[in-house]
This record gives sequence, C-alpha cells and structure tokens, in this order.
Amino acid sequence: MRVVYLFAGKRRHSDVAAFLKKAEADGRIRLELHEFDIERSPQHDLTDTSLWDQIYNTLGEGRWFLIVSPPCNTFSRARFQQRQYAGPKPLRTRTWPRGFPWLSSANMAKVEEANSFVDRCVKACHVVADADGFFILEHPEDLGTVEGEQPGSIWQWPNVLELIAACGAISFAIHQCRFGAPTPKPTRFMTNMEVKDDRCHLALPKFDKLGFYRGPLPKQCGHVHTHKLIGKTAAQWNTSPSAAYPAKLCEFISDLILNACASFGRGHKDKSGTRKRPFGDTDKSSQTPPPKRSKSTSVAVVDLTTGENFWEADTDEASSVQADTADARSR
Repeated sequence: MRVVYLFAGKRRHSDVAAFLKKAEADGRIRLELHEFDIERSPQHDLTDTSLWDQIYNTLGEGRWFLIVSPPCNTFSRARFQQRQYAGPKPLRTRTWPRGFPWLSSANMAKVEEANSFVDRCVKACHVVADADGFFILEHPEDLGTVEGEQPGSIWQWPNVLELIAACGAISFAIHQCRFGAPTPKPTRFMTNMEVKDDRCHLALPKFDKLGFYRGPLPKQCGHVHTHKLIGKTAAQWNTSPSAAYPAKLCEFISDLILNACASFGRGHKDKSGTRKRPFGDTDKSSQTPPPKRSKSTSVAVVDLTTGENFWEADTDEASSVQADTADARSR
C-alpha cells in the first residue's frame, strides 16, 4: 500500500499514520507512506511549485492513496463572529469565494496562498484518480448563513464539485464529536472510496432561501458540549486545538484506505469486465493503464440557494453518484 498525506499536521501518537503502521505491524499490508507538512520539516514547504511537481509525478505512477486536508484558516466561520468576539475579519464569502478583491496586500497574500493549496490538492485528486488510485479530501462543512453573511467554502468551488463527476466521487458530512472530538466541528469529506458508516451523512450541503443550513447533518449532534470554538481562552484561539483529528476519526480514515486496499487485493473488474491485478502488484510488465473515464451523460450541480449551475459535466459515472448525493438524507 502506498499513501501520500498532504498537510498531515504534527506527528501524533494516534494519527492516521499510526493506524496504518499498526496494520503493517500486524502483517495486513506493506506500507510506503509519505507525509508532508511544514510543521514537520522545512523541506515540506507546499508553497514550492517544484515539490508539487514531484508529488504529481509520484501520484501519476499509479495506484496511490491520497489524503489531502488543505489549511482552512482563511475560510473559518469564526471570522464572522468578530462583532461579538474580537478577532480576524472575514476574507471571503459565497459571493466572493476566492477572496474579497479589496483585501489588503497582506490578507490577499494569505487568501491567494490558501486558494493555491486547494487548487493544487484538487489537481492531485485528479492525478491519483486518473492513475487508478484513491483520494479523500477534507475541509469544514459549509454551514450557510451566520451573522447575516454567507461564508465562503471550498464546497462552493466548481473545480472541487467537479470531482464528483470526473472521478466518480461521493461527498459526506460528519460531526467530529461522533468520532471522539470535544466539539461537534461539522466536517465534510469527498472521496472516490466506498463509505458505509451511519455516522456519515451522504449528500451535498442544502440551504433554505435565506441561505440557512438544512442538512444533511442534523441540527443536533446528540451530545451536550461545553467547549466553544468561538473566541479565545487565555492567549489561544479556541479553534486551534480542534485542528487535529480525534483518534477515532484517524482510525476511520485508515480503515477506509485499508478496506479499499483489500478490495484490490482480490483484484477488481473495470468497466469492460477485465479483472485488474491486485493493488500493489509489482509486476509492471503485465499491468495496463487505467481505463479512460467515458463521458456520455450530462450532469449539472446547482447552487441550491440561487438555482444557478455551479458547473456542468458529461459522464456516465456521475449520474448515479449525483442521484445518490441529491436524494440521500433529504430534510
């Protein structure tokens, strides 16, 4: 099993890598793992275009697993609470999802860097999917209107939503407290791996006419929480400790990867019915390139607030995926 993890954060005792390494120690897999984060090494500077070129080339070798969690500080909903809690001001909204054009040079630089990270992560997802691999992309859920404003979210970006049609991906939302976190911290994932878990709510975000969130996450998570993610405690922003995944969520992500790897271990059939070699097979002489994705059925993703199309695509894979995300757990 070969895994690349971008923006992996600081190394922790029970992170995703720890669960994958445990599976290797148990004899379930042979692991090749590459984790990148500037907090781990100055050589992991993901503002470096040449480093991304190396990553793309590696993923293009075929049959890699990719985990991407681009920084979300410029997207934070907490910025829209600055009238009540002194703190950084908003940098983007639904109207300006890639940043306000009137930002100061310093804030514009922050936004453009964050945008670049997301765009490059999306490209990496395409590269790995094109090479018969798997990806999982994570970012905060788009929760709609707050304080009379609609914050910007990557889940509003056309190039992110295009992964559904282009890569046969699904999108689901979770409350992180269902995985052991001290707060709900609504979070959304997109992946081309199979997901079967009652804690995962399969559907794109839904909103009413005023932009207020209507699912798929339920209004209440089922727990009583005292810790808040808004404001400061002493000198630390309350959002800071929540940046790291709880251990059970790390285990969930590692299990998704292990299950997908197991399916390849038995071989799998492509659309033509040809059985592919097991995942990780080193006999490259008999491996064939992944089949090209066909494009025969028209699909569109629509902004549920305005009724306008985010993007349109043609693919016979997307029709069933999009139907699932549109129908699942409607409120």
